[in-house]
Amino acid sequence: ERALKENPKSSDLHNNMAIVKLGMKDNREAIHSFRMALSLNPNDRNAAANVGALYLQNKDYRKALLVMELATGSADDKRALMNYAVALVANKNYDKAEGIYKSLMKNSPSDKNIMFNYSILLIDHLGKNKEGLDLVSKIKFLGPSSEIESKISALENKAKTGLK
Repeated sequence: ERALKENPKSSDLHNNMAIVKLGMKDNREAIHSFRMALSLNPNDRNAAANVGALYLQNKDYRKALLVMELATGSADDKRALMNYAVALVANKNYDKAEGIYKSLMKNSPSDKNIMFNYSILLIDHLGKNKEGLDLVSKIKFLGPSSEIESKISALENKAKTGLK
């Protein structure tokens, strides 16, 4: 906080303060600090990615989409691209989200989180049950994380029902 008092116009310091606030579980203040960083430097992709992730966590998909567009200016940040795709799906922009997931799959073909989110898009929103089921099978083969294990079964059943 002392550094911020000495240099209140530093977007990096506001971004760092936001990360500290996140560590303290003060999401409201973290969002405020990330937004301050963005107001000082509208091209700060780190602040945009971080606040976008918080907006997604809070299910504020409209705001998440706005900042994730900025955060994904660099196509190498897998986490930002995945969060952007989640925000696109939540805002019913399925085609653009599918393009991002295809690109992510090409670059990270064994990332279970990407496969899981992509399978949700395919099965729940695009009706591409066969493709979605293929991804679900791949996730099951690789061993799903405990947090998505129960969701995988429900997704698999939905896709199988859609194939009949």
